[in-house]
Amino acid sequence: MVNRKVGNSEIVEVEQLNPEEEETMFLPIASEALNITEQYNQIIFFYEAGICQLTSKLEILKQEFQACKNRNPIENIETRVKSPESIKGKMERRGVPLTVSSMVKNIMDIAGIRVVCPFISDVYYIADFLLRQEDIEKIQLRTIAMEFWAALEHQLRYKKNRNRMEGLQKQLKQCAELITAADCKMQQLADQWL
Repeated sequence: MVNRKVGNSEIVEVEQLNPEEEETMFLPIASEALNITEQYNQIIFFYEAGICQLTSKLEILKQEFQACKNRNPIENIETRVKSPESIKGKMERRGVPLTVSSMVKNIMDIAGIRVVCPFISDVYYIADFLLRQEDIEKIQLRTIAMEFWAALEHQLRYKKNRNRMEGLQKQLKQCAELITAADCKMQQLADQWL
């Protein structure tokens, strides 16, 4: 590549490389990209393995509870590993370097597990079990009612005009109070009838 001036303009001339020179020139870049991809894949495998391990523990707990109490304390288990695009976007928003080590250090929700339980007491039962595990970072525990509210709240609120949020915020709070009351009433019924 050669830069030269003609009057007030700068002209860049690009000389054609032969195929062997191109390959040698881009080999270090390709090698580095491959190394980063391998590191990323190893780390994602670690997170996926952690999800599988914890999901297995929860399934065993669910079966034990079913055998002893004749009902299931877990309605649903949802898992996910953030996509590379989502991780990159979050890192850019936070202004952290786009490196694998920075990803591990700064992004705490690469892997996610949410456990949805029928009743409030089930949430506490599962939480107690999880607190006895050494390898747990963060898990969302919700009742079915909490999950219902969160799913609809997300649709109503996600990426909406911030100027119109005040009225919505007040109405969502009222709905949350109603759903909490229903959740508590369902727990009372469970205590009485189960």
